[in-house]
Amino acid sequence: MSGPRWLHGPKPARALITGATRGLGASIAGVLCSEGVEVWLAGRGEERLQNVAAELRECGGRCHVIAIDLEDVDTCHRRFATLQQESGGMDLVLANAAVTGRRAGMGPLECPWPIARQIMTVNVAGVAATLWPFIEPMVARGHGRLAAMSSIAGGYPNPRTPAYGASKAAVGYLLRSMDIALRPRGVLATAIYPGFVATPGTAEIDDAMPIVVGQEVAARRLVAALRRGRRVVRFPRRLFWLSRLIGLLPLPIYDIATRSLTG
Repeated sequence: MSGPRWLHGPKPARALITGATRGLGASIAGVLCSEGVEVWLAGRGEERLQNVAAELRECGGRCHVIAIDLEDVDTCHRRFATLQQESGGMDLVLANAAVTGRRAGMGPLECPWPIARQIMTVNVAGVAATLWPFIEPMVARGHGRLAAMSSIAGGYPNPRTPAYGASKAAVGYLLRSMDIALRPRGVLATAIYPGFVATPGTAEIDDAMPIVVGQEVAARRLVAALRRGRRVVRFPRRLFWLSRLIGLLPLPIYDIATRSLTG
């Protein structure tokens, strides 16, 4: 149960994962549990969380459930601050929860304000509310790991994802800035930029999704990157480089190319 070695600090004994009711969050929890990490599963829908926890416990995992709605950011911040005290201290916090799927793919003329507000609240303020209670305690101990899900979409403007892309760009900036400030104090921050991962959320997307990565493969890659203490994680690499090449186009050509690719 000890698992592979963790670099740049001790192996996490306790981890918090938001957005763990299904998809990538649940798979990452499974990988961590298989390595002997005690995991707290957070998300909306207690019944689904309990089902995930039951499956993990059947395989010998140690896990707990926190039913919480990240749209209520102040309540989340208080609950996670309490968790920090009650648990004995989190060693790894992964802010994975986000508004994704069909709502994330709405253009500016399709997306009503309540959904745009929900995307920005959950994907940005919800991430900050998840991470902030653990920063000072980790610095006081001299070690810890913070991570959050940005997206390849956050670096390349897309007419289909204005709110979602902007929220993910903000998450990337937040984590990379945190890492500059905190790594010298022993606390690592990792910005994760996935492309398309085959999850229940992406199953709602009607647009073409090039180079899709399987959910379990993505979970193992992410945990491996966290073990190595990576500052930035981007995958799949082919999609990242393709997006980067498109991003180098002159703006008028970029606009035309992006409109044609997104329909």
